[in-house]
Amino acid sequence: MFKVMVVDDDMIVRKGIMTSIAWSEYDIAFTLEARNGQEAWSKLQEHHVDLILTDIKMPVMSGIELAKKVRSECPDIEMVLLSGYEDFQYAKEAMAIGVRHYLLKPVLAEKLVSTLTGIREQLRSKRLAERGERYRNMLINEHMPLMRTKLMNELIGGKRVSDELLEKAITLHTPLTGPYYQVAVIEQDVPDDASQHAASEAEERKFFACMNIAEETLNGYYSGFLSLHKTGRMILLANLSDACSILEACKMIQGNLQRFLKLSVSIGVGEPVVGLGIATNRPSVRFPGRASREKAS
Repeated sequence: MFKVMVVDDDMIVRKGIMTSIAWSEYDIAFTLEARNGQEAWSKLQEHHVDLILTDIKMPVMSGIELAKKVRSECPDIEMVLLSGYEDFQYAKEAMAIGVRHYLLKPVLAEKLVSTLTGIREQLRSKRLAERGERYRNMLINEHMPLMRTKLMNELIGGKRVSDELLEKAITLHTPLTGPYYQVAVIEQDVPDDASQHAASEAEERKFFACMNIAEETLNGYYSGFLSLHKTGRMILLANLSDACSILEACKMIQGNLQRFLKLSVSIGVGEPVVGLGIATNRPSVRFPGRASREKAS
């Protein structure tokens, strides 16, 4: 049910609005009423509404003052102002602070119904979109490691870069800004015996901690991301502004993994390449054929 508060210093006006229309037929309920802005604000501290229908001129606290407080502290609540012709200057002031709906007194029942039902549908659509976006983000976050791994495999596997691939990278918060790119391979020096079997929960936590530390360290030098390769190694992709080497960053990754996780790793660094071959026949970032040419140690 779409909940509404009506605020007016005239009790007859309040009761007329609340009872003269069969609001339940429109899935609308007037759940609160108040004589002025101060009383309305006090009730809002204990009760939620979706919309406030308020007069402008009232004692104690005007509709304008109420609108300012609501827009500042409860921005999700919509507001509709009721006013006479002589109050239009006040209405302009309210609209300047973001109040979009204004009705002249005496308001026709049809106009009031169409305004409130229109706002109700707008809010429903907005909330459904927000809920869908939250669910989408939840799914992305839940499957982020797997999706990043797939993206990395497509890049280092020589797949030509398309707009779809770039959009996927943006969705996964994996920057591909270049113009130069460099790949590195991170491998644990002495694999745990347990790695030959199904990973335990503690091992999984350690692995993701390793990924997070390495990526955070990398991003202190360059933008980029890491993923897990099918060989069990971690693959690092860095964006470079020129054809420099990420060797220094890789040494820092080694040091931080040893410091925080007591984990010894070797890192093979490929050569910088330029461009991702967008809309051309050039391949994307290649897996470095000579990964051991530079080795962080």
